[in-house]
Amino acid sequence: MSEIPRAAKTELTARMDGAFDTLTGVLDTIDESDMVGPTDDEGWTVLDHVVHLCSWAEGIAALLRRESRWDRMGIPEFDPRQNPPGTEFDLDEANATMRQRNQGLTVAEAQQRLQAAHTEVTTAVDALSDDDLNLPYGRFVEPFTEDIGAPVFGRVLRTTAGHYNEHVPWILAILGR
Repeated sequence: MSEIPRAAKTELTARMDGAFDTLTGVLDTIDESDMVGPTDDEGWTVLDHVVHLCSWAEGIAALLRRESRWDRMGIPEFDPRQNPPGTEFDLDEANATMRQRNQGLTVAEAQQRLQAAHTEVTTAVDALSDDDLNLPYGRFVEPFTEDIGAPVFGRVLRTTAGHYNEHVPWILAILGR
């Protein structure tokens, strides 16, 4: 049986910061009219993508503080232990709910929120030890005792650095770059 590699907080933070810097570097080249004007095939603007990333980062920060990530994101909680067998988390529905909830934010508000969300998640990571980041996901969800799920660092990495990196090409595609 192969062992899952252990995460180090310094590596996680460096990857989060690097991806965030790439994202904000791209956003810094976009003027306000392009943030709210052109859309992708789903009707999302660059601003929608930014606010989407904020919501997910805020949610993972709440999770790391052992708070409800779903409440923080403003979407219905999904707990596979409490839902009927075969019920899956509907990512498209969750994203649509968050998008609707965040309509009306200005570009300046979204940019401030993005910086605050990144600070919130890095602060939450900094408050944990390497051992904490290697605990299973279930240790961060009530009742905080279950050894279910992969180490939480993977979820943090995917929801921050991985997510930022995923959205950069989509944002650039909206602008035809």
